[in-house]
Amino acid sequence: MAKYKYITYRPERKQYQVKIRMAGKSIVKTAPTLNEALLIRGKLLKARGNKADELFYLTKNGALKHEEQGNLKESMTVWYKRQKAPFVEKGTRTRYEGVMRNYIFPYLGDMEPKAVTRDMIQTFSFAVNEKVTVASTRSVISLLNQYFNWIGGENPCTGVAYRREVKTRRKRLAFTKEQERAFLALVRSEDYDLYFLLNMYFETGCRRGELIACLWNQIDWYNGTLHIEPTLVDDGKGGVIRKPYPKNRSSIRDIPLTKKTLFILRSVYDQRKKYTYHIDDRYIFLTKEGKPVRPETLTAAFKRYRERAGLPEGLSLHSTRHTFASRLMRAGVPIHIICKVGGWESSKILLNVYTHVTQNEVRNALYKAFK
Repeated sequence: MAKYKYITYRPERKQYQVKIRMAGKSIVKTAPTLNEALLIRGKLLKARGNKADELFYLTKNGALKHEEQGNLKESMTVWYKRQKAPFVEKGTRTRYEGVMRNYIFPYLGDMEPKAVTRDMIQTFSFAVNEKVTVASTRSVISLLNQYFNWIGGENPCTGVAYRREVKTRRKRLAFTKEQERAFLALVRSEDYDLYFLLNMYFETGCRRGELIACLWNQIDWYNGTLHIEPTLVDDGKGGVIRKPYPKNRSSIRDIPLTKKTLFILRSVYDQRKKYTYHIDDRYIFLTKEGKPVRPETLTAAFKRYRERAGLPEGLSLHSTRHTFASRLMRAGVPIHIICKVGGWESSKILLNVYTHVTQNEVRNALYKAFK
């Protein structure tokens, strides 16, 4: 049997021993199988706080041999639980688990990993594409590709071909000025705090988790800007996690705030400062219970008021971001400035997805060009 760091097989007891030194003490655990021993080792390494060490030994020295793991379903489950699930968000975990449950395991789950060939993966790819789009098929094969890279050897996902697909641009809706006024007026009449938060989404173009993650110390009162960097996500247990990193590097930015917004924020800040210690490290936006705003709760509130305002179902909280980009574009703001203030990585993304040009605007532009 191959050697695994921190794991020793005790033949006289017919069990595996995991021994790791933590906080000056030796922690010893036992397990009846190698699979369980590896899982215990991973948890201990994670608890020790050395994630890099955990990943190294799982991917290099700790990967189970195929004959020890069993079929592809068992093997991939071990890989997923140790390599993917702990390091992705709840929504991503749900998507990955659905991909394995609905596509990979029914087709390939009972096979030995080494028995899977490129032709099988190619046939599997076409079968999946009969049910979903090419883009979704690529995501299924991508997950398989990561798994086969982990177990080592020849990767049967290499060189898989995909059917050609005519891309159609997904229609992204933005609020008209009339829709925005009606929507915000309704919210303001019932919940001023929610109104102020939603109005800031229209004014800043922030992604959902960016604005509600802001602390008071992210406001530059002198320059009148709001620094965007961390983001807030649901933890899947009714709480939130404040991720210190954003969606991409371009997401780290400073957004200018209007004088009216700064005045209201300053008023709230001064009021809370009377009753709160270390307020600069506290969240700006809180629920009535004084807790951070959960992303899913905010989305639910948005949908509720959207329906009551009689607005199209296609308008979402993210549509405030589309609206922000489109209005800056119509105001003649240069593309590179819009990208910078909105946190878009490239102008291509901005032009292809977020701008909404009406027929009247096209007609007026042509009139000015050829008059």
